[in-house]
Amino acid sequence: MKKKGFTLVELLAVIAILAILVIMALPAVLRMYRQARQNTFVEEVQGVYRQAQTQYVQDAITSLTSTKTYTNCGTPTEEQLLPMTTSKNFHYTVTIDNTGVSTLKASNGSYKYESSGVVSNPSDITATEADNADICG
Repeated sequence: MKKKGFTLVELLAVIAILAILVIMALPAVLRMYRQARQNTFVEEVQGVYRQAQTQYVQDAITSLTSTKTYTNCGTPTEEQLLPMTTSKNFHYTVTIDNTGVSTLKASNGSYKYESSGVVSNPSDITATEADNADICG
């Protein structure tokens, strides 16, 4: 009579092979996850920039004469918010003057973006690792 099934040695060999495959694949998966989070942050910053540009045009039409700052830090008033929805941990501060968007700072806790000059092209926006420094505080 033949026994059906696997021996303990065969099962351990299969488990060892699977463990080696997981160990080899894990860095690539983590790299893809980190890259996806960074891309999401950059897209959100680009969205804030585009919305700030739109707000600049609207303010210019209604005769903007002074510098305005839009932020979602703390408990902002309705006038301080850009009309858009951002993710939970995403914070931004945008300063608009008579030349356009003059400064843009954004952070999500993991990545940050800061520009002190005029951003002319949203595709130039890149994320840098944040050192747990939030732009709000």
